[in-house]
This record gives sequence, structure tokens and C-alpha cells, in this order.
Amino acid sequence: EGAQSTDDQHAALKRQTPTNNDTNKQRQELHTMAEEKPERRLAVAVLRFDDRNRYGENGIPTSVLFSGGALCIVNCKKNTKLNHWAKISVPMGFGEKHEGEEDTEDKHRGELIELWGPIGDYAVELKAYQHHYGIMPCKYPDPSTWGLTPLPAEGALDAPPPPPSTVGAEGALGAVGSDGRVDCSHLGPVTFSVDNSGTRDIDDALSFVFDDADQISSDVVPGMDMSSVNCTIGIHIADVACRIACDSPLFLWAKERAASCYHGGVSEDHSDGGSIPMLPRELAHGEFSLNQGETRPAVSVWLRVEGGQVVSRSLNRTNIVNGTATTYRAFQNIGVEGASEESKCSHLDDFGGPSNGVPGTWDAGMAALARTLLQYLSNETDAEDLVAWSMIEYNRYLGEVLAAGGAAAVGQGLSVGGSMDANAGEGPWGCAVCTYMNTPEALACTMCGTPKSSDDGATSGGGAGGGAGGGSSDAFAFGGMLRVQHVDKTAAVYRPVVLGTEDEAAAMAKAAAVVEVEEAIRKPGPLSGEFRHTSLGLSFYAHCSSPIRRFSDLCNQHALFGTVDTSAFLAQHLPSAGGEGPVALDKAMSSLNWRVSRIAQYHANIDAMELAYKCRNQPMLFKGKVDVSEDGRSLLVYTEKRRVRVPLHDTYFADPIAKHFQDDFEGDVTLELFGVLLGGRTRLRVKVQKITDEALGMADGVANMSLEPNNEARIGNVISGKGEEAVAALSSAPPPRPGAGA
Repeated sequence: EGAQSTDDQHAALKRQTPTNNDTNKQRQELHTMAEEKPERRLAVAVLRFDDRNRYGENGIPTSVLFSGGALCIVNCKKNTKLNHWAKISVPMGFGEKHEGEEDTEDKHRGELIELWGPIGDYAVELKAYQHHYGIMPCKYPDPSTWGLTPLPAEGALDAPPPPPSTVGAEGALGAVGSDGRVDCSHLGPVTFSVDNSGTRDIDDALSFVFDDADQISSDVVPGMDMSSVNCTIGIHIADVACRIACDSPLFLWAKERAASCYHGGVSEDHSDGGSIPMLPRELAHGEFSLNQGETRPAVSVWLRVEGGQVVSRSLNRTNIVNGTATTYRAFQNIGVEGASEESKCSHLDDFGGPSNGVPGTWDAGMAALARTLLQYLSNETDAEDLVAWSMIEYNRYLGEVLAAGGAAAVGQGLSVGGSMDANAGEGPWGCAVCTYMNTPEALACTMCGTPKSSDDGATSGGGAGGGAGGGSSDAFAFGGMLRVQHVDKTAAVYRPVVLGTEDEAAAMAKAAAVVEVEEAIRKPGPLSGEFRHTSLGLSFYAHCSSPIRRFSDLCNQHALFGTVDTSAFLAQHLPSAGGEGPVALDKAMSSLNWRVSRIAQYHANIDAMELAYKCRNQPMLFKGKVDVSEDGRSLLVYTEKRRVRVPLHDTYFADPIAKHFQDDFEGDVTLELFGVLLGGRTRLRVKVQKITDEALGMADGVANMSLEPNNEARIGNVISGKGEEAVAALSSAPPPRPGAGA
């Protein structure tokens, strides 16, 4: 939008391009230009071979992706009429216009680097998006440089763990190892993960230990009263921070990548789907993943449920075994009468990566009761929503812990219930061995039995403030990041937690933040404060549940247990910040937020593109939730994956469609989605038959014309942007012959 017309650009390019052009000489000039003036950038573009205009011998008009329609010239000798995706280089200021600046030929010169393939091909278009958003190329650090922290020797336990049947309240979960971890591997029979069938990076699992487990069977679950159920729910997240130190090359790599990226594919069996993990595949899919039957370190949050309500929360580092890696479909249908055996599958042999051939240990009665209890607690029914509720509970609790100084920071005021104790003199104290938060009156750790020391409960600025801060209360220290969203339906961003600083104003702000934690948790009510997440309705929320897939979660795991290295986190940004820690932190967070937003844009475009490919040959009916964007230029269609944006600016009925969904529209709607090839990209467009009929019915002589079979093609033309001509044709058309239809 707002760019020159194609004809105007062609005329300008012809004026600027020599008629006698030596291709080899021009290529050499471009190389020389790049060496002398490194003000060029890589770009993804479509070479328009179907355009009859040529500039010199082989100058092809080329459209750069997301450049507002700006054209450049790229030399290519390929003899074809099919437009092709390619990687090129263009001047840094390409596509920009500044008043008084001369429009020279050099500003429209592009250099071909790699020709990928024709437009309309899914694999080629996917590659184009991956390169545009910096997802590819992806060359992981050499394994010899990973510097993984080794795990402690197995079997280093002070006492054997109790059998699963004796595990009820939080104090009997298992023995504590020499590394301070609580051994929960004996909970394997009641621990399971729920993911999509193609998931290979399993970073979360759930466990359910019911107080009366020996009396539970699948046939009694439907009649059970959930308000009388007592159990301990474990939410277990892979502990990646214990393997990747903040000063390791992998940590810096993860910081640059920010997150894993996924694509679902367009084939029926999703064989063309895949991922580009944030961490090397052998780690993300193997050593770090909570694969079935494997012992893995985890960060576990325990929800104690009594009388059908969550009455307390606590946190531990643990060792767990994922007994069964299952799917959303299986979890949804287990124990459901009439469900097929296929949908009730207990586990998939090839699911979750290496499992040493260990079969799943699914207990149908336990699984059915677990699902029913989650439905009761969350007020949700779908399996994906149940797991999402569990992860939100996990991230909500750890967001509160981070905001108060981290799990290892003593005297931070969080009780085992995850709420502030306003009347406690000393306040709850964290165990120096297993970090379990104990009540003020406890003389020994309820979890591991370690006696309370004189230091436990003392106020400290340490915990999550390692590295540059050194744990001192007057030094600047980074303490993790919270996910913040002030306005509903807008993008959330990461904001840092600062644990200490020599700056008095910042210290006062930190003190105010701790008070805000106290007030928000002690007095639930309307949201306030700078750290709130409005859409979730939470005062504090942190991404902690996906450390294999998100850098923020890996960083927050370090912050929780006091191993974050502030100097390592800020090293890249300190020189440009003049050595000022707060300035460097602002730069680091801005860089991370920018990268995360780019990945979000990538996923949004890929989801829309894949859906467009699926309905390119035949329209697809969609029934579900639909919103309109704030600017009224797009529909927001809520698919199974995520919200997909469908542009309306080139649709004839854009205004009535937008008005229809803006006027307090409620409930699901049925849309007709179809894919079109525009500007080299396969894009998604929408048609609402009711609105089409109403809009066409406003013109004289076209009422109900959309019902006539012969006019289906005309309606298609209207929806694809040829509206004025189509309506004019319909308005001037003679009346239908008798018997030819209404």
C-alpha cells in the first residue's frame, strides 16, 4: 500500500538501466559495491519471470517480500515463465523514500544469491518465510563446545523412596539426593505427558497421587463427587537449567534463537510438517525431553487438592520418570463409553523419542479420574484446555515466586500455599538443601528433614541474583522475566525483575514491587501494577513451563534457583550501553522481545499459508470463533492451532464483513475459506455467504441472485476483488428467463 504503481516503477527502472548491459561486468560491480559499501542486506524476493519487461539482457523485475510493493532489478539467465522465490541482497535503504533524496539506479539494484524454486510450491514458500524471519539458516554450535553440566551419579540417595501407594501429602514424595533433588521416579506409574502425536520435545508431564488410590477404578469414576477428592497434583517441567550454564555457548545460542519454530505441513498425514528446535535436536528430542520410561531432572510444582479445591502450592527440583507419553486424543477419550480402542490408546510405541523399549504404564482408572478432576478444577472440558490450565497454574505460581525474589531467596514471604502470610514474624523459610518453602514454626524441612539454620529466613538480595550482582543487596542483579500485558488482545512482552541496584529509585521500585506481590496475592481483586497480565487475569505470570522450546523459560529456571549470571546475560549489550547494567538490561530485553515478535509473525504467516494451501483447490467451510482486528482490516479466525489473520483490504465486502463482526457479534460463525495466489504468496481469503447475499441484494435487479447457479462464478469474482464490475454487470443484466431460477 502507498507504493508506486507497477507501470510507474517500470518506467523509472527503464530510465535508470543502461540498454547495453554486460551481465558479468554488472555482477562484478555489485560484488565490488558490496565490498566497498557493506550497506546491503539480505532479502527474500519473487523474481517475476512472467513480466515481459526486461532491463538490459537479463534484468528481471523483482518484488521483495513485505516491502510495500517496491521493485528492484535482479540479473538472472534462467529461461522460464514461472515466477520464482529467491534470496537476494538489496541496499540497506531499499524501499524507503526520503524527501529531497535522489532516486538513483543503485537503490534498485538487487543481487541474486540463490534461486529456490517456483511460487505455489509449499516447500519453497516455507523456505522463503523461514529465511525472511531469520529461522533459517540454523547451524547449531559444535557438540564439543556445548559444555553441558553433568548429572550427579545415579543412586546417590540418602534413603529409598516410598512406594507410590504411600504418597499422599507433600511431605512424603521421596528421598532427597546428594544434589538436593527430591527423587520422584517411583511416581512413574502415575506420571504421564499429553501432547500432539508428532511432538518430540516433551517438556511437561503431570502426576496424580490420590489419597485413596487403592479404591479407584475406571468404573467408579463417573459417579464420584469431585468436591470430596483429595490428592496431590504434580506439574513437572524438564530442568534444562541444571544442564546448560549461563556462561555456556548453548545458553548464548538459545538467547539468540529465542524459541523453537514449527510448521504443520499440508499433507493429509502431516509428513511434511516439522520443527526447527531452539536447542540441538539430540538434546531437545533426546537428552532433555521427558521421554517415556526415562529418568529426567525436573522442576516440579505441587498442587495440594483437598475437598475439590487447591489449598496449597510448593516447588521442588526433582527426578521423575514419565511413565506414559500419550496424546490429547487418548487423554480425552480414556474411559469414555463408546470411544474406539484406537482413540483410547494408552501409548504409542514410536512416540516421544527413545524410550529403551519401556512400555507405557497407563492406569485407566487413574487417568479417567485425573481428567475428571482437572475438568472440575478448571471448568474446561477439552484435553488441550485441561493441560493448558495446568501450565497456567504452574507459570502463575512461579511468576509470583520470581516477583518476590526467587525460590532460593530466603525471607521472601511465600508460604507453602503460594500466598503471603501477613501475620508471620519471621516469614516462611526456604530449605538450603531442597529449596522447599516451610512454615515459620517448622524447625526442620518438612520435605527432606534438614534442620533450620540460623541463616534460613534472613532477608537477602541473593537467590536469583548471581553473576554480576554477587548476591549482595546493593548490587545490580537480573532476576528473571515476567510476561506482561496491560491491554487485552494485544501482544504481551517480557519485562525484567531487578533484584538489587545501587540506584535508590530502582531499589524503591523493587520494594514497591514486593509490596505489590503481597497485596495482589493476599487480596485477590481488580488487577493493578506494572506486571499484570490482563488477558489471563493475573497480577504476575512468567513463562517457565517450556525451557526446551523457549529461552525465557530456561532463563527463569536459572533465576528461580539463584544460578542466573547477570554479567553473562548482559555481556553482548554492555559495550553499547557504556557499561551501565540497567541500560544493557533494557537493550537485552528489547532484543528478546523483538525476536519473539518475529517468531510470532512467522507462525502466524505459516499457519495462514498452510490453511490457504489446504483450501486452494477447493473452498473449506470453517465453523468457530471469529473476531475483527482493531483497525477493521482483518478477520481473526480461531483455528485449532492459533488465531489466524485473514486480510479484508482486497475484498469487495470488507466494510459489511467488518461491521458484522464488530456489532457485538456472539457465538460461532460459518465461513468459507479459500486460498489464492497473490504476489507470489499463497494467501487466505474469506467469504460470508449471508453478507454476500445482503450486499448484492441492495442493488436493483440483483436480489437473491446469489441463489442462481449460473451466478456462482460472478459471486466468486466479487469476493476476489472484482466487485464493482461484477455488480455493474449484474445490475444491467436482463431478467432471468422463466423457469431459469429465482
